[in-house]
Amino acid sequence: MDTIDIFAVFDSASPLIQAEYILLLVMSLAGWAIIFAKAIQFYRARKDVERDLDAINNIRSMDELVQDMRNGSDTVSRKLIREGVLEYEQLQRVEATPGERARILLENVRQAMQEEGIASSRRLSKSLDFLAMSANAAPLMGLFGTVWGIFHSFQGFSAMKQASLMVVGAGLAEALGTTIAGLLVAIPASVAYNFLVGKLLSLEDGLQAISVVFMTIMKQDLAEHVEPLQIGETKRSEEQSFPALQLGRKR
Repeated sequence: MDTIDIFAVFDSASPLIQAEYILLLVMSLAGWAIIFAKAIQFYRARKDVERDLDAINNIRSMDELVQDMRNGSDTVSRKLIREGVLEYEQLQRVEATPGERARILLENVRQAMQEEGIASSRRLSKSLDFLAMSANAAPLMGLFGTVWGIFHSFQGFSAMKQASLMVVGAGLAEALGTTIAGLLVAIPASVAYNFLVGKLLSLEDGLQAISVVFMTIMKQDLAEHVEPLQIGETKRSEEQSFPALQLGRKR
């Protein structure tokens, strides 16, 4: 079987089809760059989340947690924890009864960590939309090139008394070439997008687990400074709001 001369196919195509080939090539190169960059980023983020989750599980007090967060790299999981620690430290100066202060701390820290979780999810998902766009647009671009190529071929036939097999074959080759190119762009983009979205959801689960552990440590710390009746009221207030914690998950 003869090999396909890609440059010959490109050179024999009409200017519109050549422009489409170039656009599909740019989309393919950009897509593969995003795939490799995101795969590395998500791998590192997963390792960081696992390490920080193990670390926070071994912490038993807020003082220890605050001290631990002063060191270490600025990972996505540590940004989440530090946001909670920052809110916790700022609200320590609130003038209120112990029970009221505990309620304010739980509510505001939960909200701050939720917002940071959403922001982290948005930062991690950056550029994934391009893969989704490529997966949807590339086949349509290939179909457009196919229809245009066939239309262009039949326009040439109308000027001929008798269409030869060579002319028909060249026209069909030009038409179907864009379909092949479109699929070569769309298939990797679609597979990679779904794979990376799954990894993103896994990272969000890890961040949510860290938030749960953080809130548990803070509740235990607050319970030591709040009267029993106030503890029950604070816990009921926090339990009503905490299940709403979401980290920007795409449904």
